[in-house]
Amino acid sequence: MAGEYFFYQGNHEKAIQYWSRIIKDNDTDNFGGETLFCLATCYFNTGDIQKSIQLYETVYEKYPKVYYAYRIPWLLGSLYRMAKDCEKAIYCFDLQKEDPSGALKPRTLFSKGCVYLFDLKDPGSAEKIFETYINRYPEGESIQTAYYCLGLCYSRLGKKNRAIEILQEALKKYAGHMIETDIKTLLSKIKNQDKNQELTE
Repeated sequence: MAGEYFFYQGNHEKAIQYWSRIIKDNDTDNFGGETLFCLATCYFNTGDIQKSIQLYETVYEKYPKVYYAYRIPWLLGSLYRMAKDCEKAIYCFDLQKEDPSGALKPRTLFSKGCVYLFDLKDPGSAEKIFETYINRYPEGESIQTAYYCLGLCYSRLGKKNRAIEILQEALKKYAGHMIETDIKTLLSKIKNQDKNQELTE
């Protein structure tokens, strides 16, 4: 199919033109939602977040049996976060129940924690999520970053000793990881805050 050729060549504009014509001519997706799913992905890759959201939601509602439908809650959550609609992002992340890949549940949990920590500025809610992630998914793809985020949560909640403890644990476990520098920077900042407090007391 020409649409697939353009898609895998990275020519998403051409793929959009081709697949949009098929959908328009047939007024439906004769491929059980697969064309709409690919079309949504193309719009995402060209930066049209709203159109991508619209099409992913159509697939999720009308074609729940399409092969990649299980990924849509996570995709929608990520897109709504990009659109700065945190309430809908969290709602979609909470819909991520099926996960035949074995990767989306931990990925979704981590993303939800980031929404609370960085977007909603709610370290209390984020703290519980990152603690759950670390305990439930010790081999998760974002485990190192989850330690950093948890340390940041503790720091913002005034739990300095716990922050230092979790960050030092991360440095021992994940020495050499690309986030090591960020962990060291945060740890140094927290320790310096303690020293400054001691000097002013």
